[in-house]
Amino acid sequence: MHWIRRARLGGDGWEVEPPLSEEAQRYRLEILDGEAVVRTVETTEPRFVWSSAMQVSDFAGGIPDPLSVRVAQRSAVFGWGAETHRLLWR
Repeated sequence: MHWIRRARLGGDGWEVEPPLSEEAQRYRLEILDGEAVVRTVETTEPRFVWSSAMQVSDFAGGIPDPLSVRVAQRSAVFGWGAETHRLLWR
């Protein structure tokens, strides 16, 4: 899974990656089963590799289609930003 980070300051540009405006990147990704969170991970990159073993652990009966995920970006000043929620189809 991967995503594009949002700009906190300076706006999003079309030609270049938006300015980070933070000391470091940090994201929280939640994988959901309905409304229940089955996995929460934090990463320092706007991507996460969800291994086959993790998938089986999270959804023994098979991965739902669509898969529901939430991502939030961390700010050292403001804490966790607003989550974005997405449905991912296989």
